[in-house]
Amino acid sequence: MLQNSKDAMARIEARRPEADGLDTSLAHVALSLSHRDRDDYANISSFYEHFPRAETLRDTPADSKPGTW
Repeated sequence: MLQNSKDAMARIEARRPEADGLDTSLAHVALSLSHRDRDDYANISSFYEHFPRAETLRDTPADSKPGTW
C-alpha cells in the first residue's frame, strides 16, 4: 500500500494558497488531471506523468474562499 501511494504521488500536483483560509482544491484537481489521460476515466498515463499537459492554473492563482456550511 505504501509503494502504491508513493507511485501515485508522481501524478499529483499542488500549489500553496495565496493566503491562509483560501481553498486551492479546484486547482489541485485540474493540475493533477493534467498528469492523466484525456479519456472518460482519467486513466493513468506514463507519458503525461512525465510530460503533463499545459494548464493555465499552473501559473495563475486560482484560490477561492469556501462557502459557509
